[in-house]
Amino acid sequence: MTAKVIKGTPNISAKAWFALKAYEKAPSGMLVAASGEDVLSSWLHAFNSLSSLLPGLPPFEVCLWGGDSSEKARAMRALYSPEPGKNYIHVASPEALAEPLMAGESYSSLRFYFRQGHAYERTASLDLFIKAGYERVSFVEEKGQFAARGSVVDFYAPGSEKPVRLFFSDKKLESIRFFEIDTQHTSDFFESVDVPPNIFGGTGRPLYACAGPDWKLFLDSSLPEEAEAAAGETYSFSALPGEEAADFGAASNLNFNSDIKLLAGELRRLKKSGVSARLFCINRGESERLAESLADEGAGGLVSISTGYIEEGFVHAPSKTAVITSSELFRRRYRFDPASIKPKNKFFKWTDLKTGDFIVHEDYGVGRYLGIRKAFFRNAYGERVEDSDCLYLEYARGDKLLVPLHDFTHVQKYISSEGKVPRLSHMDTKTWNELKSRVKEEVEALALDILKLEAERAATKTAALPHGGHLEEEFAASFPFQETPDQARAIAEVLADLEAELPMNRLVAGDVGFGKTEVAMRAAMRAVANGKQAAILVPTTILADQHCRNFTKRFAGLARGKVDIIVGTHRLLQKDVQFAGLGLMVADEEHRFGVKDKDKIKSMAKGVHCLLMSATPIPRTLYQSLSSLKAMSVIESAPVGRQAISTFVRPFTEKSAAEAVTYELARGGQVYYVHNRVQTIESRKAYLKKIMPELRVVIVHGQMRAEAVEKHMWEFLNGKYDVLMATTIIESGLDIPSVNTMIVENAHELGLAQLYQLRGRIGREKQKAYCYLYYPGWMKTGAERLKQKAELLKSRAEGNDEPAPISEDAVRRLSALEEFTELGSGFRLAMRDLEIRGAGELLGLRQHGFINSIGLEMYIKLLNGEIDRIKGRQGASEIPEPKMDILVPAFIPEDYVG
Repeated sequence: MTAKVIKGTPNISAKAWFALKAYEKAPSGMLVAASGEDVLSSWLHAFNSLSSLLPGLPPFEVCLWGGDSSEKARAMRALYSPEPGKNYIHVASPEALAEPLMAGESYSSLRFYFRQGHAYERTASLDLFIKAGYERVSFVEEKGQFAARGSVVDFYAPGSEKPVRLFFSDKKLESIRFFEIDTQHTSDFFESVDVPPNIFGGTGRPLYACAGPDWKLFLDSSLPEEAEAAAGETYSFSALPGEEAADFGAASNLNFNSDIKLLAGELRRLKKSGVSARLFCINRGESERLAESLADEGAGGLVSISTGYIEEGFVHAPSKTAVITSSELFRRRYRFDPASIKPKNKFFKWTDLKTGDFIVHEDYGVGRYLGIRKAFFRNAYGERVEDSDCLYLEYARGDKLLVPLHDFTHVQKYISSEGKVPRLSHMDTKTWNELKSRVKEEVEALALDILKLEAERAATKTAALPHGGHLEEEFAASFPFQETPDQARAIAEVLADLEAELPMNRLVAGDVGFGKTEVAMRAAMRAVANGKQAAILVPTTILADQHCRNFTKRFAGLARGKVDIIVGTHRLLQKDVQFAGLGLMVADEEHRFGVKDKDKIKSMAKGVHCLLMSATPIPRTLYQSLSSLKAMSVIESAPVGRQAISTFVRPFTEKSAAEAVTYELARGGQVYYVHNRVQTIESRKAYLKKIMPELRVVIVHGQMRAEAVEKHMWEFLNGKYDVLMATTIIESGLDIPSVNTMIVENAHELGLAQLYQLRGRIGREKQKAYCYLYYPGWMKTGAERLKQKAELLKSRAEGNDEPAPISEDAVRRLSALEEFTELGSGFRLAMRDLEIRGAGELLGLRQHGFINSIGLEMYIKLLNGEIDRIKGRQGASEIPEPKMDILVPAFIPEDYVG
């Protein structure tokens, strides 16, 4: 293969410009062999943005070939079923170029269509989905899935923005609509829809062999030696030694080092030489600010300013073109890739219940959930007819209650104030109603106290922090990732709070690595833009150091020579620390601060906007948030590409631990090994070295000198050691992408929040992560534990002194971690912690007896209802619910839908 080697293209933008100029001369299909998957989006944005400089270009579409199935599906459709009159630019990673594709004939045979008004055989239609590579599920949640429920068939094509719902009447297709996964609401109507295959690989030719004879091929990486591309013109951007190279015209980079004066001078020089300059900015705010700055320097009319995303600019004298980018000017990398993960439903569902769980029915009181059972009734002819699926509940004296699923809103999960097992209620509603009446009397007094607190807080005015203008817009745009939906909502809620004269008091709850720090940074930016200071309070020096580095990097380019943001530990709470104009107090990992610290924070933050952040908020804080005393934002949607951490709870064995370590090292990673006893940590290191002699282990714990901790951490970060053996000191602040396996010894001794924080130290990147929670081999869990307890009591009666078995609470904590492994489960885990540990006290008052008798959710419902009543608002509970009871079966037969 003979390629024309092109010199003088220093970056992707210049290479894309060369390709577009070649396309302008002779429009045709194009294939770009990119240097890696990480630069595909850079090529995409360069092509799309630079095309605006060539208004006469024939239409084209850029297709990306990488690891993303949606992009690949769209690209495959363009390859095998192109639109008439449109050319395509295919940009591929080296791996995608060499991968054998599904043959065009196979693609056409597996692609099928649905048209409204046509008849379709149900079984045959479902077989088509399976043959096309779709996974059958109960409910569609991800691309490449389909579900069939009676007359409804849902599917989510890999290249589609939304899933599609087909509704059949008998065999006739009545409607084709989009639907939302979370709400199941449908929208739009379509006359037809095609279903592309969810299969990409095959026995066909690789992508580089699919280029037609009129295609242009651009090489930014080498093709396999055996490749014989059928492309007409081939260009290489990297000349090999001895090869003859053509000169593109020596495009060059520009470096302005954030200096507007330097930019203005360069624009004058370019204008003098007849070069037309175009400045690309990321958004309108940045465009306006730069236009104003250049006008101040007398260079306002020397450059055209456009909105678009290009990472690097260039000057190309032959085409009299100069491209300048704001990302280079301000030394920022902007984000542009859309988030693909939508927020999950946060509401409690009946499917969250497990057999044996305690529940509270609004009309009957505290019961026990026994599962799902069918209900039956006698019709007018005396026949026994199946009616509906019901929750099967047990009450005192063995009484049973069937609650239809449509009535589930009257059932809540039972949570006490101290984690105690409740007493089952009797089913005589008189006793339960009397109990609710007594609680309402107590709740009325508490509601008055809460309203008094609200009034005091409303009387405490503070400085409102309005929008910070261009500077704030640029700061938001410079976030190198796309905000997840929940993260964007949390940012909006926090910023809305800051715009009020009422001091903000908000909790942001979100999993480790889900973007709470960016929420704090946006709030800090708002404070600084309004001339106020922001204090970031953290529990450990390690986390303080990490936050300081992250904030410094994120706010680079905004320095003014003053202290606007300070990051510190408890030291910030000392009396000798004085602020010039504190506007925002942020407490990260608030569950790590004690009651005295929190009292100091309250004192320090009086009249100041206060933001608390936690991955697992402690029960009392969560309780207050649920009780409307504190606003709460929950971040449950995961960053793009993040995978759930596989968690295993098991007894410790040498073999299991060694296999876990060996697997991680074999894939090039590192390991955290948590041994939370300083006195025995050295001997444990020696034990580990005995099992695996070649292992490189370093120790870190809280009793070491700070210099030694920093030295060992730095060496581990730079790959000098395989395993970091540490106490729970590592639960805060460590962010090392290469560590994706964690081993925790004696996990039963640690709290749920601690275990969750520890687990959050791994799985921060796209690599699959594994967490092993070990307890001693002699301990048992579940039914085995009960048996062991009986044996232990017998043994002690005989005078033997044996170690105590693992506690019931420890069993529940470990089981919760093993259960809640999916992404975004931190909030639900905190709710489980609330169940295990209890809700604690509200406002320092003791309502344990009342909460234990009716459950936390019922107590909060009564409390909020009383607050609404005093304020003169009609609560939802006061609106009568219409009921209709007719002798008609209300169920879907199992042979129709499971």
